[in-house]
Amino acid sequence: MKVFFVFFVFLFCLLPPIILAFDYYLLSMQWPPSTCYASLSNYNKCIHPLPPWFTIHGLWPQNYNSSLPLVCLQTSPFDLTQVTSDPQLLQNMDTLWPNLLGQNEDFWEHEWTKHGTCTTFTQHDYFQTTCDLAISLGDLRVELQNNGMTPGQSYPLTNYKVAIESAYNVTPLIACNTDIRTGTNSPIQMFEIRFCVDPTANHFINCIWSISRLCNSSPTIAFPM
Repeated sequence: MKVFFVFFVFLFCLLPPIILAFDYYLLSMQWPPSTCYASLSNYNKCIHPLPPWFTIHGLWPQNYNSSLPLVCLQTSPFDLTQVTSDPQLLQNMDTLWPNLLGQNEDFWEHEWTKHGTCTTFTQHDYFQTTCDLAISLGDLRVELQNNGMTPGQSYPLTNYKVAIESAYNVTPLIACNTDIRTGTNSPIQMFEIRFCVDPTANHFINCIWSISRLCNSSPTIAFPM
């Protein structure tokens, strides 16, 4: 039995290391009103008051061919102490990465299990890196307002794109959804601004696809309040 175990370890050492390969990250920043108004279920669950700033949805490993990473370490369960043991990280996550529809811990666990396990980060570093990237953006709402865009109004899609490009010198991905509050005439609304990040998560890069399909279905996109 001992000889077999040694032989197994020898073979394992000869195997190439598992590489969690992907082309880039997508840092998704959501506009809270758009998240809450997207469905009746969301509307009934949303926390109040809503944060008046863009919040983190997640940091997602992506491939240029639209496929997702094939290898994810699903055996790495979420451990809340990786966050709570770092008071500054916990404070940043409570502010920047709240669960708009429930308990923060549930949201963080979902993002780690679905996306974080597909990276080479430890849990602490995954959350820390995501928060650091979001902090480096500053206040997205202010950047939009600096370009004449205020909540409660609607604007051509290009206005959103140009505002972000002028503020950050990169092309973002603009995502949209619909506002269910007006019934059958639900307007298309700006839902998320997503930033592409290089595979090392060190700097922002241009997104190849700059507009989600739904955004193209309306001449103007609401910026709800």
